[in-house]
Amino acid sequence: MTYHIFIILLCGVVVLLIYKMLYLKKQLQHKIREIKDITSFSESIFENIQAYVLLINPDFIVLKTNFYALTSTQASSPKRVGELFNCVNAIEAGECGKGELCKTCIIRQTITNSLRHKSNFSKLEATLQIQISDKKVHSCHVLIYGSYMYTQPSGGMLLTICDITDQKQNELRLEDIKEKFKRVERSKSLFLSNLGHKIRNQLNGILGWTSLVIADQKLTSTQQQEYINLIYQNTDNLLHLSDNIIQFSQVDNVDIDISPSVFNVKELCQNLINIRLSYSHPNVILYLDKTVEDIIVYSDQMKLHQILLNIISNAQRFTNKGFIRIACQINKKQHSVDFVVEDTGCGMSEEQQIHLFERFYRGNDFSDSPGLGLSICQAYIKALGGDIRVQSKKDRGTSVFFSIKKND
Repeated sequence: MTYHIFIILLCGVVVLLIYKMLYLKKQLQHKIREIKDITSFSESIFENIQAYVLLINPDFIVLKTNFYALTSTQASSPKRVGELFNCVNAIEAGECGKGELCKTCIIRQTITNSLRHKSNFSKLEATLQIQISDKKVHSCHVLIYGSYMYTQPSGGMLLTICDITDQKQNELRLEDIKEKFKRVERSKSLFLSNLGHKIRNQLNGILGWTSLVIADQKLTSTQQQEYINLIYQNTDNLLHLSDNIIQFSQVDNVDIDISPSVFNVKELCQNLINIRLSYSHPNVILYLDKTVEDIIVYSDQMKLHQILLNIISNAQRFTNKGFIRIACQINKKQHSVDFVVEDTGCGMSEEQQIHLFERFYRGNDFSDSPGLGLSICQAYIKALGGDIRVQSKKDRGTSVFFSIKKND
């Protein structure tokens, strides 16, 4: 009887153990599935996060990374951090950490200190010199975060490296825009403060020379003609200044109104030269290139006249000897008319050329120009379907190239 009871109890215990084992197995399988899901989720994040994630040991060897997935490159034998990113210092030394510059590398120093003190760091901003090819080196701005990993037997760091090169370039562009805006505002303030003074001077000159011609009956015909020329010159300067201001306000506030008509470009250029001949220095020859042929276009004649007038006026203002040459020809490939105004004047520095088309910019502080002419030219040329560029060297003259659509 006792034996049967023992057998029954033993069977009960075995059944209970089997049930418990099956229950634990089921629980274990559930946990394994959870771990696999978490691992899969982590791997997905690891491979798709838009930042380089590196698990490194104290020797800077990369144990695990998403670098290859992000760069679509083939994984190779374990590399150190500098070797993985083609750091110039590592390549020149043959191994990451062996170069002279590696001793002063802020990235290596920060990671080394964090490993030594088992601490984290964040927002380390640095520049990586990455060698793309044998002759090309790319500067990459990065933001690095580091977390010490206690799970590694000998310690390690989890690095997150964010490429902020585009952000840095945008910041530089924004700073450049801000600087240009400040420069334009300064130039605009100076222009407005001088505008009244310039107008007053021109009017005083006109009134003064007119009074002399009327009041002084002893003037010879030659003297009268000289004074009349001065009156005309001051009047033309005042008119040119007023035209620039009016044109600038139109360009600045509304779309440019184009009024096309059919006209001969060669005739327009020659007529303009005839008008401007008296404004050139006695030692300067203003002429239309003899190779220019009759060119019939359908465009805005007044806009082209103003463009050429502004460019020629600038050339005359800064050319005291030599020549000013105007030329144009048909560009069949671009279906346009290409112009060039070449002078042998004082030329411009590279710095002056950078700001040449900015409003109110004057390369010469002693110039009486309001600094609007070329910015107006650029706006008009774009409206006529062309573009403009300048070639110049200091003390060697300037060539202004521009084009407009021919529009037959």
